Amino acid sequence: CRPVLEQALSEASLSDDDFVEFAWTFAAMEEMLGEMDRARALYKHGSQAADPKRGANDPSHVITGFWAAWKQFELAHGSEDTFRDMLRIQRTVQTYFSKTYM
Repeated sequence: CRPVLEQALSEASLSDDDFVEFAWTFAAMEEMLGEMDRARALYKHGSQAADPKRGANDPSHVITGFWAAWKQFELAHGSEDTFRDMLRIQRTVQTYFSKTYM
């Protein structure tokens, strides 16, 4: 199952929202299997396309859900360091997208 999901995640034809949603779903599967490091790596990978401002005004947007799920994941399974790392990545992604789409 993992090789198929890994192949699908690497497909360049996914839109940003689909990529983020797929990474989120894959991370949730890894979390259910007890693979917290793999889940965290998938959240980090998915964050590359998850501009936090895109979903900011819509709580049902996939980007909003992605960041909320990662936050809950870190609260449940992470440490203070991994939570801070998630926040740092979120700020970095937000900065990247604000400079890219100026």
